[in-house]
Amino acid sequence: MTKVAILNYYNSSNFDEQQIVKAGDKVFSITDDHDLTKGKKYLVNRVISKTLIEVVNDKGILDVYSVEWFKLYK
Repeated sequence: MTKVAILNYYNSSNFDEQQIVKAGDKVFSITDDHDLTKGKKYLVNRVISKTLIEVVNDKGILDVYSVEWFKLYK
């Protein structure tokens, strides 16, 4: 079974607004904090849980982030 994370998990009780992502999907940052750049695309390397994903940050380090910092890149 493929692990998935739910973007907008914390911000919305409306399931229609929640976005499902899996490893290999592209997301973009909605913050300039945590070694991320707002609006920049990142590749989801791995899904840790429904609220945590792993991406390579701006320093080139593979790190774990909360889904609250990202939106699905379409």
